[in-house]
Amino acid sequence: MPLIAMGLSALASSVSAASPELVTGCQDKADSIKQELEDANAQGNAHKVEGLKKALAAVENGCDESTLHKEREQKIREREEEVGERRQELEDALSDGDKDKIEKKEKKLTEAQKALSEARGELAVDGSL
Repeated sequence: MPLIAMGLSALASSVSAASPELVTGCQDKADSIKQELEDANAQGNAHKVEGLKKALAAVENGCDESTLHKEREQKIREREEEVGERRQELEDALSDGDKDKIEKKEKKLTEAQKALSEARGELAVDGSL
């Protein structure tokens, strides 16, 4: 196996291990929605079932890898913007000096950074980073 392929394989494995629910393509996206649909049915959550049925139909009728790739890129841009906002909020809290507020803003920044990392991981598994 060429070294690059081994590296990509290792990256995909490590990302998948970190996020077991990671969706890697249109079929995986449909499978993930089907699993959520089963769970919602088991819980008797009719409202969620309806939404998931619509989502599944949209994936089955309109998903292609190019569109999925673009969605993942958009998700990264949104997460980057959120990280920037959280950084600004933390800077404001630091200038105020309120310890409780600083802790809350640090936590929100950490969560936003994690969401960004996960979004980048999805794109990396896609083979695009």
